[in-house]
Amino acid sequence: MYSGAGVVGGLGDATGMWQWMGAPGDATLARYQQALNKELAARGFNKIGTDGQLGPGTCGATSWLGTLKDVNYSANPDLLLISHLVSPDGTNAGQTNPCKGFTYPTKTGGGVFKPPSTFSSQLPWCAYDSRTPEVQLNVNEQLVAHGYEPGPTDGQMCEETCGAMKLSSDAWGVDFMSAYGQNCQAFASPTKPVVAAPTPKPPTPSVSPVASRPVAKTGTSQAWMVGGLVGAAVLAGLYAAKKRKS
Repeated sequence: MYSGAGVVGGLGDATGMWQWMGAPGDATLARYQQALNKELAARGFNKIGTDGQLGPGTCGATSWLGTLKDVNYSANPDLLLISHLVSPDGTNAGQTNPCKGFTYPTKTGGGVFKPPSTFSSQLPWCAYDSRTPEVQLNVNEQLVAHGYEPGPTDGQMCEETCGAMKLSSDAWGVDFMSAYGQNCQAFASPTKPVVAAPTPKPPTPSVSPVASRPVAKTGTSQAWMVGGLVGAAVLAGLYAAKKRKS
C-alpha cells in the first residue's frame, strides 16, 4: 500500500499546518475550501463554507476527498493546498490530523455521506467493557466540536452514549452506530451548554499572583471513523500531480 512518506513536504506551498478553529479569513484555506467545493458540486454534494477557517465542515469534506480515486489534481490545483493539513516534512503524513471534529458532506437530494467501512466492534448494552471508554472519548470529541456537552466516559454504553453515537452517525456521518452501537436499546439526545446571563462581579482584591493549575488533557485517537485525514488515495494523487509538474 502506498504510504506517501516523504512526498508532501515538496507539494503546494505548505509553510505550516492549519490550526483547528483558528481565526477565520485565511485566504489560502479559503482557496482550498473553494477547490473542495468544485469536487463536491461535481459529485452531487452541497458546498461547504469558504470562510477560511478549519472547522468540522472542511475536515469532513477533506476526509470525503480521501475516499475518491478519480480526482484530477491538475484540473483543480488548489487541492494541493491539502498539504497544509500534514506535517511539513511529510513524516507520518497519513496520520497527522489537526481536525477535532468532522461533518461529512450532504447530498443535494438529502442524506449525509458516511465513509465506507467494514469495521465492527460491537459494545455490550449498559455493561462495563474495556473498549468503551475510548469510544466515549472519541464520541465526546465530536460532540464538543459541534457545540454539544460531552457525555459520560464510564465505560458503559447506555442511553446517553447511544444517543450521542446516533446523532453523530445521522447528522455528521461519523458512523459510530454501525461500528459500535448495534446493541443500543435506548437513546438520550445530547444537550448543548446553557449560556447563563452574566452577573456583575465584585471588585477583585489585590493578591499575590498564584500559579494556575494545568488543565488535564486526554490523548484520544481518531480511531476507525476517519483514519488518516489524508488517505493513501489523496497522497497518491498529490504525488502524481507533482510528477506531472516536474
